[in-house]
Amino acid sequence: MNCIVASLALFFGCLCGCNPSNPDPGKTGSLTHLLSYSVAYKAPGDDQDATLIATLRNVSGKNVKVLVNNKKFHAAVTITPETEDSYTAYTREFLDLLTTAIWEEPIVSMAPKEAITWIVPIGTLFYSGDHKLDHDSLRGCKVVSEMNMAIVPPDGNYVESNAAQKSAAIYIQNEE
Repeated sequence: MNCIVASLALFFGCLCGCNPSNPDPGKTGSLTHLLSYSVAYKAPGDDQDATLIATLRNVSGKNVKVLVNNKKFHAAVTITPETEDSYTAYTREFLDLLTTAIWEEPIVSMAPKEAITWIVPIGTLFYSGDHKLDHDSLRGCKVVSEMNMAIVPPDGNYVESNAAQKSAAIYIQNEE
């Protein structure tokens, strides 16, 4: 009889322990899997400046409310040259917010598969004070972007970075 009780206890213990729980929206990073974030680079061309194209997509299959600015690019862009240390660039407005203000991003509803795209001219990104990025400064570099955001759970509460996103690295060619 003790053998049967022990077997049942082991079975139910394993069943409970093996069953994955739902992510806790109150924990940092717990809802990142509901969104995808990517960046692409478009080199300068005829009458067109170099641009960074950032895209946030709802990959969850359900409607979500996201705390993110869908109009202005509020993200960090980390540049890693081939032979130098990494540095981070921001738009002037976002850098000013980071250093002087407390603010909250708007809540944006996103349907399944819906995407938000930001077109960011490279010349609007600054690093180390007033150093402006340009195409030449990005040649041969690895570029990654990080954006903090939150998904608002049904109860209306959220944690600032429960769905923070980091793009895969892209590499800017070192062509002349």
